Amino acid sequence: PNIVYYDKACRIYLSLRKHLRHKGLYYERLRKLYDNVCFIVDKFHIKSHVDGFCEERCNPNFVDSWVASESGEGKFNTQVAEQGNVWFGQISHILRNVNAVTHDFFMYTLVDKRN
Repeated sequence: PNIVYYDKACRIYLSLRKHLRHKGLYYERLRKLYDNVCFIVDKFHIKSHVDGFCEERCNPNFVDSWVASESGEGKFNTQVAEQGNVWFGQISHILRNVNAVTHDFFMYTLVDKRN
């Protein structure tokens, strides 16, 4: 399945379900699309989700077991994404007022140095 990790994935899922109840071809296509997507709360935020729905439907342990069974590899590492977002947040002010070419060059250079 396609996987969406987000701090409040359970709310996104419930909101989509609510809005996709309408009838019509457009909504039918969207329902088919989202039926194949897992909305998962990342491991750092699932602890604060005490609702049974979150534990049952948006639990990151489900994805870890699925990834392990499908690929034979270990757990899905959401910590790397969190660290990357923090890093991008720290440099975003530098890139606000530059043109596209300068932005791309700066990003490629910084990402290459960081990795």
